[in-house]
This record gives sequence, structure tokens and C-alpha cells, in this order.
Amino acid sequence: MIAERRSSPRVNKVLPVKVHVPVQDKDIVIHSKDISCNGAFCCTEQFIAPMTRLDITMLIPRQPHQDAIKVCCKGVVVRIKEDPRTKMFTIGIFFSDIKEKERRKLEEFIANHLPSPTHNA
Repeated sequence: MIAERRSSPRVNKVLPVKVHVPVQDKDIVIHSKDISCNGAFCCTEQFIAPMTRLDITMLIPRQPHQDAIKVCCKGVVVRIKEDPRTKMFTIGIFFSDIKEKERRKLEEFIANHLPSPTHNA
């Protein structure tokens, strides 16, 4: 069994993520594959170079008929890989600057979506 190295729980959720790339003055909408309070693993059609700094806005869904919650932070692309078959990129983003209020929003969302522990009887 491989030990989990991450310090924060991660959930597999597809969320819209708007990233602003300041060095290019460009906005890109990408989608998360999974997310934690420390970062996200996302898919995009556009190449974003490793170590690129990003301004990030995520929309966290709530109960039906309620508006999504906006979470804003800054991040850095820590890895990128292209799928040669689809020409899509998967990128790892580390949240380098996230205010405590924004982190709490993410923590609550993640806690509500963690799988229930199974009990072996």
C-alpha cells in the first residue's frame, strides 16, 4: 500500500475554475478533476508553463436552487502533462496565497464531499 503524501484531503470533483494569467493578461476557464485546500488537478486545452503564477476564481456548488460560492486565491502551476491522444493538458496547481476565509469555504466543501468511512464488521 502506498502512503498518502498529501497533507490535505482531496476530493474528485469537476468544478469550473477561471484562471487569470497575469504575464499574458489572459483569462482561461479550466475544469478541476480533483481539489484540496492546498491545490487542484485540472484539465485545459491550453498550455500553461510550469511556475506560471495564476489568479484563481473557483465556483463551489451549494444546495440546489442556491448560488455557487466564489473562492478566490493565487496559485502556481507546479506540473503539466499533455495527453497526445486528446491534445488536452492536465496541470497541477498549488494554492500559494489563499486567505483563511477562502480556505474555510474550500474545507467545508471538501468535508461535505469526502467518502464516508466504511466499517468492516
